[in-house]
Amino acid sequence: MRKILAFLVFVCITIFLVECGGEDEVEHSYYPLNIGNEWNYEVTMTVEIPGTSYNFTGASQDQITGTTQLTGGASVFQFATALTLNGFSGNDTFYIHETDTAVYLYEDVDDTLPDKYLEFPLAVGNTWTVNATQSAQVLGSVDISVPAGDYSDCWEIAYTEGEDTILVYLAYGVGEVKGYAVSNFADTTVTLSLELESTTIQ
Repeated sequence: MRKILAFLVFVCITIFLVECGGEDEVEHSYYPLNIGNEWNYEVTMTVEIPGTSYNFTGASQDQITGTTQLTGGASVFQFATALTLNGFSGNDTFYIHETDTAVYLYEDVDDTLPDKYLEFPLAVGNTWTVNATQSAQVLGSVDISVPAGDYSDCWEIAYTEGEDTILVYLAYGVGEVKGYAVSNFADTTVTLSLELESTTIQ
């Protein structure tokens, strides 16, 4: 991603988006869009520059805080994310709109070129264009263990932009349980890991 905060938030924002396996499951029931839903993550980050590396730890809290309308008229959910990482802190609000065929992510209410975050139906090998510079692919399903618990048959989705890759793991009825990303800035490599610690689903 082009900015560190955007890079971190992009991983953190991948919440409550899809199911994790099962042909008889309804994809959209894995999108718990309710005001007050909250996800808490443990965050670790390593910054590598020639000759040395720096390690950081922190937390991310993500929450659906309300609903509103885009300037264009569509109804969206407000998604707030707050990140603390050693001495670094940042927060942002995004807007999420779901249709029968996709999930879209808007940077602000005036945004007319949203990211297509997911494209339905999800199946191994499916690909789609997220935006002008980023693409996504469903890699398969895996079992994931994080502080919040063990999750089986989670979708593994890769988001790629140039040499940067973000992997997200999405569990049935929960959303994102783990995220892993590597981003390169000139001679600097940033590696970020995100693991679900607790969640509240209304």
